[in-house]
Amino acid sequence: MRVRPMPAWASGRRKRQPYVPSWSSRLLVPLVALGLLVIWVGTPPGLPSGVIVGSSRVVDGDTLDVGSRRVRLVGIDAPERAQECLDAEGQSSPCGELARKLLADLVGRSEVTCLPIELDRYSRVIATCEHAGADLGEVMVTAGQAVADGRYGDAEYDARVAQRGIWAGRFEFPADWRRAHQVEDASGPPQSPIITFFNWVRNMFFR
Repeated sequence: MRVRPMPAWASGRRKRQPYVPSWSSRLLVPLVALGLLVIWVGTPPGLPSGVIVGSSRVVDGDTLDVGSRRVRLVGIDAPERAQECLDAEGQSSPCGELARKLLADLVGRSEVTCLPIELDRYSRVIATCEHAGADLGEVMVTAGQAVADGRYGDAEYDARVAQRGIWAGRFEFPADWRRAHQVEDASGPPQSPIITFFNWVRNMFFR
């Protein structure tokens, strides 16, 4: 004789109902995100306590994004990206773009190590940065693609004597060019606020 299975109602077991999140749980994620945003706005990134190590993206001849922070190389001032200079033949040369390209060729998007020194008015980190054992600021000045600004005086002297880069022709010092064109700093503030916020969350909770 074939025995039929006992129905669920007879055994006291109820059929499991699909889980439907309550309105309070549905609000939890946006509320947490809003709370993190408020904390982030109230506590802007300060000077990192240790070295900054991360993949890089070059902005111009003396500025790059390392991980989630915008970093300006200490002791140098490179021509702005829109700046034009005169080469050895007296022809117009995109010296700002050439400086950016040299730094990009040096580091690409590979890992860079930076030692923070201070913050500037844009909350960018002023730092010495190395890649493959080379001081990027010193390399840029030695190649004649940046002027010394408080450091690397010997490297600038060598570049001037050898007439490398911008020293082969005529140029305005980047600070003078910015004043003449009413530009404070063409590299601007770090990234977009949304990208900066999500990088902050990642560094705070998922490091």
